[in-house]
Amino acid sequence: IPAPYILLLARGKKLLDDDASLSDLGIVDFTRLMLMHGPGWHTDQVGVKEIQEVSKSLDDLESKEDLDPKVVDELVTQACIRLDNIDVGQSETLRGMRRSMLKRAEDLAAKYKS
Repeated sequence: IPAPYILLLARGKKLLDDDASLSDLGIVDFTRLMLMHGPGWHTDQVGVKEIQEVSKSLDDLESKEDLDPKVVDELVTQACIRLDNIDVGQSETLRGMRRSMLKRAEDLAAKYKS
């Protein structure tokens, strides 16, 4: 689960400072922490899972060797179409995830063209 969709609780309080270490927040040994889905998870869950599926297919494509550049281009195009079909709604987080995955797909296609 991507970090923007995670909520960390300690002693019943939300830990909202992403840059602070646990010791900075007063968390000591044997303090019970709860890791929960954040508020945006329920609205973006479907989109996140779809982006993760495309990421896995790009991982599989990167792991293969000696692929014809035309085949790679076709598979990358299919991945981009899948990404374009993901409804991000008003979620800037989801939009950013989709944008970075499109960039990754384009970089992969460029690598095989050269």
